[in-house]
Amino acid sequence: MADLADLERAAKTWTSANILAGQRRALVLGADVGSEVARRAVTRSSGALLASISTRMSRASARTLAAHLTSNAPHASVTEYGGSIKAKSGYLAIPLRGQKHGPNAEDGLFVRLARSGHPFLARRLGDGIEPRFALRKVVKRSGTGAMSKGFRAMAAKVREEATQELIDLISLGTK
Repeated sequence: MADLADLERAAKTWTSANILAGQRRALVLGADVGSEVARRAVTRSSGALLASISTRMSRASARTLAAHLTSNAPHASVTEYGGSIKAKSGYLAIPLRGQKHGPNAEDGLFVRLARSGHPFLARRLGDGIEPRFALRKVVKRSGTGAMSKGFRAMAAKVREEATQELIDLISLGTK
């Protein structure tokens, strides 16, 4: 059973520095979880978006810290929310066979029209042709919500860890 002396002893540990340290630990753990969830949720076409996901801490006020989940990839917002990608001039070349390079890396490509009327780049393969890239003026992409999933996971982990930090701070040695 805790008495007044136990309460006084525990209260001495309730300093703003200890509270900020607990908040920082909760935010760091939450940010780690959030960035991991976001990385797992992004598409892995080039890896540029995956590599650009990071976390940072900032001081929101004298007594408050904030954790941020960010990406500096130019296509991050289209990947997150969806949108249209338009060719600046000419066409966008969409790989058809999973190749990891663009059409400039291949020799012998020529333009054909599909039955649908859409152009594509192909190359000769024996007596036939092999389609390599679809050509489009605009590509519509639906969003993955990867960063949003990361934010939700981060918030849940921060709440869980902050609760535990407070329980540890105010415990009277009754563990």
